[in-house]
Amino acid sequence: MVNMKGRFCIKLAVVLIFFGGSIYAADINMANILKAPLTDVTEKRFDEICALLSVNSVVKGNFNETKTLLHRDKIESSGKFTISVQDGMIWQTITPRPSIIAVGKEYIVRTTSHRKIRVTGNEAAMFLRISEMLKAVFSGDSAYIKKTFDIYFAETDENWIIALTPKSSTFKKLINKIAIQGKTTINKVLIEETTNDTDNYDLSNYSYAKELTAQEKNYFITDKE
Repeated sequence: MVNMKGRFCIKLAVVLIFFGGSIYAADINMANILKAPLTDVTEKRFDEICALLSVNSVVKGNFNETKTLLHRDKIESSGKFTISVQDGMIWQTITPRPSIIAVGKEYIVRTTSHRKIRVTGNEAAMFLRISEMLKAVFSGDSAYIKKTFDIYFAETDENWIIALTPKSSTFKKLINKIAIQGKTTINKVLIEETTNDTDNYDLSNYSYAKELTAQEKNYFITDKE
């Protein structure tokens, strides 16, 4: 069973991965997309999409998450995310329980209504590795993605779908498959965990910037700094 640390890693992975399209996550047919590994033609298109997603230094948006747990009720949450290629990720949950998680290059800062907690060392290692992978996506580092995942790709007039299955043992412990749906930005992400639980993310209301605001930078700083 995936523990709370594992579930948090999966949440980080979902947030940072991609943008785009116009079809509901339920419409992603994982079995079909896994029949379409990259070819010479689709690899070129995949690289074009990575380049498109790397144009902006800072990407912001809203998320709605629905987690479907095996033999249990669904869990829903919503909030905002900010991704900076230079600084890292900010994941702000608004409902049901407010919290802010900032993942930098070497540590994590979790902010609640009462305090900030800085996490470093072995406890943060998994999160930081996932953050590194996700930032590689936003910087258009298709070579890194190809090294870390087996990639599947399909496209219609309406949208493209990318599926990823992990190569590394680190990610295999957490994730079976990831599907991302988009067009010019990513708006649907479907995650299948090793427990057969699934996460569906709707991403919307994108905005872009050259750098983080002063308040956003402060999320990476603890009260003692």
